[in-house]
Amino acid sequence: MIDAVSQVRNLWLVYNGTDAGGWSHYEIHGKNATGYQPDRVPAVLLKSLPFKGAGNVIDSANHWKSVADLFYLSVSATIGAESLSGFSVADQMTSLAAPASVNGNLRFVDIDSNGLVDAGDRIDIHPPGMVTSNGWDSYMIRIGNWSAGAPAYGAAVHVFLVGPAGILDALPGGATGTASSIGTSRP
Repeated sequence: MIDAVSQVRNLWLVYNGTDAGGWSHYEIHGKNATGYQPDRVPAVLLKSLPFKGAGNVIDSANHWKSVADLFYLSVSATIGAESLSGFSVADQMTSLAAPASVNGNLRFVDIDSNGLVDAGDRIDIHPPGMVTSNGWDSYMIRIGNWSAGAPAYGAAVHVFLVGPAGILDALPGGATGTASSIGTSRP
């Protein structure tokens, strides 16, 4: 559902592996050839806060199922809101034209070197370290301006999990035209 919201805004992010340095690559996809000026596209990496009644650590798939409805509501409220209900800022870039993010966990890679944010380019994420050795943290990467009334200019949002083995990401096959995939970054 969250990726479908991005598709309405013309951009969405697809997990494309993690390198040996721990950087996870999210390829930018688009429905058309529109390119966006990177200095007009901010990025923020949000980490979900513990859910009330769920405890501090979500350590299994069953535990995720039990809080899925709360998580979905939290994500939905945060996509277009100025407040970050249920999330904290893990890192941010004032724009994708910036040479680095505040905490060094985000970077934009202009794959085709055309000076625009467009299909085929990447957002790279180096998730902050895990608090526990057996838990799963949830993150949302939000690029562009999602505030109410903002023009739909270069905006995408994507949710993923980070656990003991690295990033766990699933994207419905309909979003990319391929079969459903689940990727993990490290053994």
